[in-house]
Amino acid sequence: MRKLLNVILLMALFSIAQAQQDTTSIILSLEKAQELAKTQNLELKNSKLDENKVNFQLKEAKSKLYPQIEAYSNFNYNYAIPKIILPGEIIGQTGMIPVEMGTKLDWSSGLKATQVIFNLSYFTSLKMSEKMTEISKLSYEKKEKELLNQISKIYFLAISTKMQISKLQKSIEDADKLIKITQSLNQQGFVRKIDVSKININKNNLLSQIDNLQLLHGQQKNLLKFLVGIKSDKNIELSDTTIFLAAYSKNEPNFDNKEDVLLLTKQLEVTELTKKSLKGLYVPSLALFWQHYYQSQRDKADFFKDTKNNFFKAGLVGLSLNIPLFDGFEKNSKIKQKDIEYQQISNNKELLLDNYSKQYRDALIQYETGIQTLKRAEENVKIAKDAYEIDLVSYKQGILSQSDILSSENNLIEAEINKINQLFLVKSAELELQQIEQ
Repeated sequence: MRKLLNVILLMALFSIAQAQQDTTSIILSLEKAQELAKTQNLELKNSKLDENKVNFQLKEAKSKLYPQIEAYSNFNYNYAIPKIILPGEIIGQTGMIPVEMGTKLDWSSGLKATQVIFNLSYFTSLKMSEKMTEISKLSYEKKEKELLNQISKIYFLAISTKMQISKLQKSIEDADKLIKITQSLNQQGFVRKIDVSKININKNNLLSQIDNLQLLHGQQKNLLKFLVGIKSDKNIELSDTTIFLAAYSKNEPNFDNKEDVLLLTKQLEVTELTKKSLKGLYVPSLALFWQHYYQSQRDKADFFKDTKNNFFKAGLVGLSLNIPLFDGFEKNSKIKQKDIEYQQISNNKELLLDNYSKQYRDALIQYETGIQTLKRAEENVKIAKDAYEIDLVSYKQGILSQSDILSSENNLIEAEINKINQLFLVKSAELELQQIEQ
């Protein structure tokens, strides 16, 4: 009985420990979130699998460089044996007579191999496959950077929401102080009881704003978990609590090394190689072949009845030369199509570079404008805070109306929230600049 109680106690302790482990929050810094996303995001994993798949496709293409060897065994039943016409004189008859060639049963088994010696179209296709691996790698790097940038935006958005919640909670504390002051003034006969209720209404409005922001903050964290690759039933907490800004120069970066531009450059190279491969189809191809086999011909299925002369050895080795002559202008039409495709990709590359230049200038203007607006927002907070402190003293002395103190309080809250929103907008513009530059 004592052993049973010990087992039950251990199981209970294990369950409690497991429950505590499940409710433990994962502390996420921005850097940790990005590192986790590199290994846990499912879309990024699929992109990596695509890259691995293309690498194996290259190995598949290169397999034709090696000898292609296979074993075979063919069994034939000739229900109508082929005949040839021979002069009857060879057997003492006049005219032409039909003679059967072969037996009813034919069995041959052996090995055969082929080896490409020269095939310009195939060799060019190998280079195309190598370019495709480079394209796949660039696509993965592009998706990774886009994911990390998206995580940064959501992370800082969640921080800004948390900062707004903190400011409103501080405003709740100020509202409680104001309620106590108003209650004291009411007891002294300076204000009415309804004035206390009005401040409570203002406090309740702040509480509703906090509830809405907390709901929004939870949704933002859920999106962050999805992007990082954390299970939805896990809790996370953001370790970063403030938004820092970085300085930027006005020098326009070089966009030639961006993944999108490099992808189009690689596509141009692939298109050029495709044209070369099509032109290679006009060039003769040469291959080596070899075959070694054993053959037996019988009228009955008694291939192993005798030990001698059952199977006869045969073999051959040679060269196969294929010379294209005329295809109805098929390859020429395909080459013309690739010429058009090459020009389209070139135009798209030029358009993309122009678009990046425009995006960078627009983002830089937005960033610089945001910095100026943020400075004004910070100044407004300072002014509103000073005004509120002065008005609060006047309200305590009974020389300031309740509507004025409520207006002063709301102005301070609005200024602080506006500053946080503006800070996030500047950070978003900064991240946009980073994304364009990378």
